[in-house]
Amino acid sequence: MKICLTKQDLGRLIIEGLKSKNRKASVLDISKFIWWNYGDQLRVSGDLFFMWQYDYRWQATELRKKGILKASEKSRPWELNMEYFLVNNVNYYIILY
Repeated sequence: MKICLTKQDLGRLIIEGLKSKNRKASVLDISKFIWWNYGDQLRVSGDLFFMWQYDYRWQATELRKKGILKASEKSRPWELNMEYFLVNNVNYYIILY
C-alpha cells in the first residue's frame, strides 16, 4: 500500500532535498528530487498529483516566512538557513564539535 502525500508534506520534502544537496539547490533540482524519490506517492495522492509543483513552491514561501529557507531572489537557488540546518541536522552538528 502506497502512502498518499499532502500539501504540508511538500515542505518536509523540500527540506529533505536541500539537505541532500548540502543546503542549496535550484528549484529544478528540488523538483527532480521530489519526483525521483516520491513520484509513486504523488501518483496516488489524488489532486495533489496535478498540483504538486505549484503547491511545493507555495510551501517554499511558507518555509521562508518561518525563517527555514533564506530569502530568495529570482533565479537564485533555494537555500536552508544555517541556523536551521545546524539545529535540525544532528550528524552535521556533532561533526562541528
